Amino acid sequence: MIVYGQSLKYECLEGSYMPESDEVEKKIRETLLDLGDEELCAQLEEVLAAMKERDRMISETLEGLLDEVDELILLADELDDEDSMSG
Repeated sequence: MIVYGQSLKYECLEGSYMPESDEVEKKIRETLLDLGDEELCAQLEEVLAAMKERDRMISETLEGLLDEVDELILLADELDDEDSMSG
């Protein structure tokens, strides 16, 4: 069975589809009603693991972008220093 998080991920990748909150709530309710306790726990753990991985990837990307911004600031400062020395 595909839980909502997995199908949402697939739909977003395929067609940039973002469901309305009513659709999300309906899908979550359907999933909760269809699953037994053990299966529900397993599905929730899978979704939480996917969210944790996504958060890790976002953090890595953000860290890389901040490093690039720091490098650009240093380069801009160097260029300003060169301009002030030659001007």
